[in-house]
Amino acid sequence: MTDPVTGAFIEEVGKPKAPEPTTGRNSKGWKAWKDKRDEAAAVIVERIDPDQCVHIKGIDDHPLAMWEALASYHTVKGLGSVVSVYKHLMAAQKDDLVTISAHVKTIRAGLLESLGEPITPSFIVSCILVSLTNDYQPIILKLDGDHMVSDIDYVTA
Repeated sequence: MTDPVTGAFIEEVGKPKAPEPTTGRNSKGWKAWKDKRDEAAAVIVERIDPDQCVHIKGIDDHPLAMWEALASYHTVKGLGSVVSVYKHLMAAQKDDLVTISAHVKTIRAGLLESLGEPITPSFIVSCILVSLTNDYQPIILKLDGDHMVSDIDYVTA
């Protein structure tokens, strides 16, 4: 898969490409290498939220180090993190100003695959149904006996 903006292969992000040339900092080879490294660093910096910059402070000119620091920070570590994500999702409430479609997208986005836990369609549906206000109670009751309840598209249609 390629990045729609840069055209770079996304699978290659975070992997070292070529080592720093030993030809000297004034050589064309070194300058070309540095330009590519700077471009990679710029792509990472442009794509993260400003509040995430704290995790790459001091290494913002080393794209591989930035990628590793961000991955390390955002990788869920231990049962406490898993429980925290589950609690957050199960306690989420739909805001009346938010469409059901946007709410479902928020819940799906919150179910990070990095939890290292299987995320079943029934769990996603459970998170959605628990988060709805009492106005949705008739729909929830109707879905209770429905054999299609674990089909996310059916439930959210």
